[in-house]
Amino acid sequence: MDVFDNTVATGKTSNGNPVYYWNNEPVSVFSGDDQALTSYLESSDFDIEDGNRIMFMDKIIPDYDIENGAIQFSIKTKLYPNGPYVEKGPYTIGSNTQKIDLRSRGRQASIRVSSSDKDIAWRWGSVRLAIQSDGDR
Repeated sequence: MDVFDNTVATGKTSNGNPVYYWNNEPVSVFSGDDQALTSYLESSDFDIEDGNRIMFMDKIIPDYDIENGAIQFSIKTKLYPNGPYVEKGPYTIGSNTQKIDLRSRGRQASIRVSSSDKDIAWRWGSVRLAIQSDGDR
């Protein structure tokens, strides 16, 4: 059995041929065959007061370390557990982005941060959303 000291990714060709592997050397380069790889982090659903109240979100203050590119931030909300999601974004966040104004309401929400830039390095910090309880409609 081999143990790798660096990131190893899998994928398939654009025509659907079998899976192949990318051996990302050096560690600071995260691309497959010199092509950008899409990466993302997505939260689970969160709510306030166990989903009994609607929350209103109107601002995000980014806390991400970003080198060589930008990331995309999206928020998905829904009014009912089995209801459809409403997505806001994606909003572009770069290394100099101070805040993003948005308007989103729901009983439950989840956030997603992604990037498909080549040679980007980013790290998730704290999520700082301006959230307040909002009345029912």
